[in-house]
Amino acid sequence: PYYYEALALLGAGEADTALDRLSEAERRLGEARDPEFKPLIDTGFAQAHLQIAREAFASRNTSLALDELDATELRAKQAIDADPRLVVAYVTLARRYELEDQYRDALKVVNDALDIPELKADTNLLVERGEIYYQQDELDLAAQDAYTVLYIDPTIEQAYLLQIKVALDQDNPGLAVIYAQNYLFFYPGSAEGYRLLGDARRAEGNVDLALAAYDQALAPTTPTAATVPALIARANISMLQRRYDLARQDYSRAFDLGGDPEIQAKRMEAAYRAGNLSVAQADAADLMGAGVVPDSQLDLMRARILVDESDANDTDALTEALDLLQTASNAVQADLRPVAGEYRARAQYLMGEYDAALRSINDALANTETGSRHFLRGQILEALEEPQQAVREYEWVLMWSEVYPYPFLPDARRRLRLLQEA
Repeated sequence: PYYYEALALLGAGEADTALDRLSEAERRLGEARDPEFKPLIDTGFAQAHLQIAREAFASRNTSLALDELDATELRAKQAIDADPRLVVAYVTLARRYELEDQYRDALKVVNDALDIPELKADTNLLVERGEIYYQQDELDLAAQDAYTVLYIDPTIEQAYLLQIKVALDQDNPGLAVIYAQNYLFFYPGSAEGYRLLGDARRAEGNVDLALAAYDQALAPTTPTAATVPALIARANISMLQRRYDLARQDYSRAFDLGGDPEIQAKRMEAAYRAGNLSVAQADAADLMGAGVVPDSQLDLMRARILVDESDANDTDALTEALDLLQTASNAVQADLRPVAGEYRARAQYLMGEYDAALRSINDALANTETGSRHFLRGQILEALEEPQQAVREYEWVLMWSEVYPYPFLPDARRRLRLLQEA
């Protein structure tokens, strides 16, 4: 009972308590008459140490993680030596090696187990080998093991999941859809099944069905293992559809559940595009120095927010923005430099530095033409009393507004009309 109690505690995320119960069981080994009791307890220790190692790696406590991996290996090998048919001990030892990307060692552990006549068709070992092949990008071998497992037992959940992942990685979304539907036939209502179905639908270009699948994955009232990846996937689609506030909401929920700063970086971008500048600004401040987003890119975000919130009277804020842009411009990746140039032009325009603003916006436009940049150049040319050139800029905006929903279109129309009437 101690072993199964420890498994329940591990499932609840209480690895330390599980170790305490296993230690108590080990102290009472002298009372046990069952010779299989000791290897089972050793296996429980190995599983607990492995879970603690995973958590330590996640929290970047590498020293603790390595110690726990050593303990995992010791206990798992003791269990295997005492009972060579204890499948879970082999699987735990293999996963210990997988955690350090030692796939050759992990594969040897599983193959050694499969060489034992009583274990040669064990589905747990075959699925684990398939997962190892998958991690090594041996997709055909992974698919073969998944197929073999389902031939032996068509209810093995992990084999379906492996099939779907392999099909997606082989750029075969149609097959992935079929596998996901097969999985959902045996596991109706599975959140993970619907998430993977959503991934498959998205890969085949069927966005509406992908969103419907993600909605199903997110239907459970309590979070599941599929919740965070489904939220991120749905938010990514919302970003592509320019539904930025919906994306922000999904990223926020995912970040609240997982606390991953990479999700926070996605939320920052969504919040900025949705016009929720306070959230974007707070996220940029939190992410400084975290190593998730380059600090130069965060400086650019802070500068953009300052410019967006400023008018011609906010000299201090605009000066701060220009300082940030000066720092960021040379450090950000190449595709963001025209963005920095555009915002430098906006700040200079608001400060009345029209010649400098024109040079900045011309540099940005030389890289990439956008509606906002042509509109800004029109404003600058107006300020420089070049009405004919300004008219051409506003006409460019009106022409492309048939394709892009520019939020500044009414202002561009108004300015063009006034110039034409002058």
